[in-house]
Amino acid sequence: MPKMTNLESLRQAWGESRNALSVAVGVSRTTIIKLETGETQEPTYSLVIALADHFDVDPSALFLPAQASA
Repeated sequence: MPKMTNLESLRQAWGESRNALSVAVGVSRTTIIKLETGETQEPTYSLVIALADHFDVDPSALFLPAQASA
């Protein structure tokens, strides 16, 4: 699975901290950091869906180039 290149941009556009996002989707702050930096490139399907639902976007939007959401 490709890196979630758009996750950080979406989070920042929503004015949300990494901690707040982690609480909202039920994962650790470290997981969010690893997803944003590309250290973890294989999130679970359920996490991808949770993040997409949280931001009210199609799951594929999480993997678009960061500038695509601006």
